[in-house]
Amino acid sequence: KMAESDTKSVVEGGQMKTTLSAVDENEIAKRYYEAAEKGLEESKYDIAGYYYSKIIAEIKNNIIKNDAYFYMGRIMYIQKKYKESLEYYTKFLEVGDILKNGEAYYNLANIYFAQNDRDTTMQYINKIFEEYPYTFWETKAKVMYSLKLKK
Repeated sequence: KMAESDTKSVVEGGQMKTTLSAVDENEIAKRYYEAAEKGLEESKYDIAGYYYSKIIAEIKNNIIKNDAYFYMGRIMYIQKKYKESLEYYTKFLEVGDILKNGEAYYNLANIYFAQNDRDTTMQYINKIFEEYPYTFWETKAKVMYSLKLKK
């Protein structure tokens, strides 16, 4: 049961509303995140997307929210919904995460390549070469470059 100190009341639009404390929000975020991860692991992208979207809409913690933007970008990329994927990855990269930026750059390069935008594709390939040398993402970028972009 929630303690009285776990909530606070605010007046919004002339009505009294109760808001959750940070502790409750973190618990809700954890549940959403676990459900989203399970959906992603099982390739149930609609379920994963539903929970990541709830995190984006309802959770204030920017670290958790940024992770959700990344995974929504990945889900949209897998489903070949490139416009939506671009939007989520762009939002993710506003904050970024050193462990995930390489994948985001690589997927963005592929999206721009699919849209015949060679210049932007090369910008992301070069970001990988500069920021992620000697990594899995550099190897993938080199293969992409040699197979698709090298003149």
